Amino acid sequence: MSTLSPLHGLYRRVARRLLVCAIMPAFAVPCFASQSLPSSLAPNCVDREIGRGGFSVCEIPATATRSIGIAPAPDPGTRVWTIARLDSSLRAHGQRVAVAMNAGIFDLDGRTLGLLVGGGRVVRELNTSRGPEVTPPLDVCDVANFFCPPNGVFYVTEGRPRIATTAEFKEHGPRLDQIQVATQSGPMLLERGQFARELPATWRRRISRNAVCVRDDETTLFVLGRDQTQASLASTLRDSLGCRDALFLDGSVSELFAGSCPSPSRQGFGAILYVAAPADSGCKNAISNASASDEPYSTLTFRIGATRAHSLEPLHTYYPGNSGYAIEIVAPFEFGLLGVAYEGMTFQGATPQQVPTATNTYALDWQARASLTSWLAVRGGLRVGDFHMRFEAPQGTPGMLATEEFLTGPTGAIDLHLVGPLAASVSGALIYIPFATHSKIAYLSVLGSYAVGTPLWLKKILQ
Repeated sequence: MSTLSPLHGLYRRVARRLLVCAIMPAFAVPCFASQSLPSSLAPNCVDREIGRGGFSVCEIPATATRSIGIAPAPDPGTRVWTIARLDSSLRAHGQRVAVAMNAGIFDLDGRTLGLLVGGGRVVRELNTSRGPEVTPPLDVCDVANFFCPPNGVFYVTEGRPRIATTAEFKEHGPRLDQIQVATQSGPMLLERGQFARELPATWRRRISRNAVCVRDDETTLFVLGRDQTQASLASTLRDSLGCRDALFLDGSVSELFAGSCPSPSRQGFGAILYVAAPADSGCKNAISNASASDEPYSTLTFRIGATRAHSLEPLHTYYPGNSGYAIEIVAPFEFGLLGVAYEGMTFQGATPQQVPTATNTYALDWQARASLTSWLAVRGGLRVGDFHMRFEAPQGTPGMLATEEFLTGPTGAIDLHLVGPLAASVSGALIYIPFATHSKIAYLSVLGSYAVGTPLWLKKILQ
């Protein structure tokens, strides 16, 4: 009586999955999915404090390498391909996300910049470009991580994980039809146990960064480090985590999740590296849902909607209030959230003697934010700014008169996450105009919001 390997059933399921992918429409489901792992081969994921920053680390043993999958965004331009959406897609097929992180750098259209292979299908070809032209003393590393030499490729072939420079992969790598999973990014951080390059002195900024690395025993590590420079990340991968080869994937927008029931994210990706497990009920997270969405200036949230103003006495007797519109732009910074706010409306007088007055509020909001659940959060803080008024001049005086006053007061909001980068908010503010009018006005707004990653050029200005 023969004894089958514990992986025998896994290999058969892989074959069946590939057959399904061959006959299904492209991207209808994540056909680049990995196979569900038996519990004996589950990744080991932990949060660790190493040096100055915290790290989330998931180790995928060599025997489980075939379980690594990659899921390209079905519609990259929408920027809504999140780990939570991938989990929902997998659950429709009896699986769930066990481990997942963003798979590399993507362009302005949301597509990965380099080679992307999943389930034997080539989604994007190898990118051998040297990147944009730059003027000395800058070099390409200062403006485009992906093209910083040497960039490289993480790939799985014949069930074995590998990381190679782009040049080495092009000359000596396997044929693309022999690769199960591949993603290209840059720069390489480690090559054969040594630092792959001297990192530029200008790369001193500490943010969240993620990488994939391979040890001598062919264990694959998914790693996210918080408060890291490129150099400190590379050092930790080699000296504390024992990596032989390592490839930088991205920074600021990086996420690493392990467990079940990933929280909705504002950040969509061009592709996601992951390991699947059988779907189950309940939620248990092995590590924190590590995300860089709160990194300083990493995202911009745009809100627009309707607002209603209600004045308090003594102003209420003459101008009780009115409706208008509100706009907010908010970004995380070192001490919470910083935003600009605008409300515009015309106050109608309570009697014919009070002429209509057009008002505009221009303000800065400084807020703290607390998540109550995966889909509900609250904000609170302080607003300061200017209150502008324009109204018709008294009879006999042609034209319009205008004035502006300083304002300040508390502000707060409730945020409801909808899907991907979309959310809805109910916000309020009580402004006090202390000098000329001593007026108080309460605003209540209902806003829709959309969050995007901050463009690199703007992030540098803000920092």
